[in-house]
Amino acid sequence: MGIFSLFHILLFLLGFLLFFFGLSVFRSNLAAIPHERLSKYLRQMTTTPLRGTIFGAVFTAAVQSSSAITLITIGLVDAGMLRFPQAVGIILGTNVGTCVTVQLLGLNLQNFALPCLAAGIILLFLGKKNTGAVLSGFGCAFIGLSLITRASSPIVYSDFFLQAVAAAEEQPIAGVMAGAVSTAIIQYSSIVMGILIALSQHETIGLKAAIPLILGLNLGTCVTALLGSIGSSRGAQQVAVSHLLLNFLGIIAALPLMDPFAALVSRTADSPGLQIANAHTIFNVLSSLAVLPFASQFTVLVKLICPDKRQR
Repeated sequence: MGIFSLFHILLFLLGFLLFFFGLSVFRSNLAAIPHERLSKYLRQMTTTPLRGTIFGAVFTAAVQSSSAITLITIGLVDAGMLRFPQAVGIILGTNVGTCVTVQLLGLNLQNFALPCLAAGIILLFLGKKNTGAVLSGFGCAFIGLSLITRASSPIVYSDFFLQAVAAAEEQPIAGVMAGAVSTAIIQYSSIVMGILIALSQHETIGLKAAIPLILGLNLGTCVTALLGSIGSSRGAQQVAVSHLLLNFLGIIAALPLMDPFAALVSRTADSPGLQIANAHTIFNVLSSLAVLPFASQFTVLVKLICPDKRQR
């Protein structure tokens, strides 16, 4: 039994490392636009909250990191190249753009993992570095996800895990906190979502238990921005606070509606993994769309929480 358990632990760790490595390679090689050029585009395309939201969503989807776009935005505000009200639209957009990776994970594309990896390696040898790295990273990520699914089978049928899942369903706030802490530690929400999707393949974690964790991981992603704003200008700190406030208000609004939200999401797909991915996407899109018409009022609220420094 000890050897059996050790084997599954090692398999889980190997799958986790492959998944993390694959997504990192996939993300870094999609980010082909230099930060200097991206900064220029950000300034040009944030004249209105709607344009900022669209731009933030598109470039977060391209770079595959909401934290990267948020940190760039904080840097621009800190340097005085972008005003905080312009940055609000970008923050709303990052929440939408980050859903792309999760949707890919939810599609259960493990059968394409080896072909993608093989094609990526061939392209690397042919000198197509970016395309080859993207395909190789994509393949590694799904091979890792498959290993996580296999390795987690003894865990998900244990009494401890079943009790933890039941607790998350019965006490959503505890589930939110668990999702926030785990994402804050790992610093990559797609990793947490990938593990949830992998566990859902065993049909031991249902949608109602997964939703609080999904809400929490959005809160956990705010830690990077908060850390990045330490010691920066007040406008940059307001950007970080707006990211936190957006997700916090979304969670507060969603908690009383857990049952109807789960019922809505369950109708969007038959696959448990895709349902979890859709829950993440629907929550993020609705949160941003709900705030977008009130972007100016949202800006005022953020400034009440984190006021401008008084001029001496």
